[in-house]
Amino acid sequence: MTLAQALLSALLAAPAAGQEASLIGSVVRSDKWNIKRGEHKVEEFTGNVQYQREGRRLRADWALYDHDQQTLDARGNLKAEEKLADGTVAALEAGQGAFDRAAGKGWLAGRRPDDGVPLILRKPDGSEQGRGWSRRLTWDLPRREAALEGDARFQEERGELHAETARFDHGAKSLTLTGRRPVISARGPGWAAAVQAESLTALALEGSRRRVTGTGRARGWLHFPASGSLRP
Repeated sequence: MTLAQALLSALLAAPAAGQEASLIGSVVRSDKWNIKRGEHKVEEFTGNVQYQREGRRLRADWALYDHDQQTLDARGNLKAEEKLADGTVAALEAGQGAFDRAAGKGWLAGRRPDDGVPLILRKPDGSEQGRGWSRRLTWDLPRREAALEGDARFQEERGELHAETARFDHGAKSLTLTGRRPVISARGPGWAAAVQAESLTALALEGSRRRVTGTGRARGWLHFPASGSLRP
């Protein structure tokens, strides 16, 4: 869930300006900056587009901001990083994306469908905490939701997940997995566990505790390597 929070923060900051020009209170640098004035104002940024502020970075090959529509479109080698309060860094890559500032909605995808959107979490010391992948990332700020859509997967030191869609609800502090009989696995000292069902929901409780619920042909396993036992 920390990952989804980080992505929302990083992408919300995307609208910026070019060649050290100002746009919505932020600054972006690019090789070329072109203002198109017609029925409404549009700013185009081409080549090595960069936005950076403390703890946050965004890069792209091309970006277009429509002032009236309050929409941002970006393409080519998109890279975003966000540093969280605890020092964790969330990073992602994409080939194209868009953000509707008025609606608070956006998406990212690979240049081609098979490219997808790779995600990485790094600890404060720079070591890797986990990584994931999906064909498309979407977010809805008013609803406080983000989703990994299409062959979604994420793996970290304490476990992993696989699903067609992984949807995070920040308000409810819940993660819902659907499609392709999703799986959540977890491991700790001397044990490992996994749950598979038609849909899975992981709800954050106090501290590091999580409650996982499976619906529809739900199956679960507990494995204790030391004793050699496997309990369904």
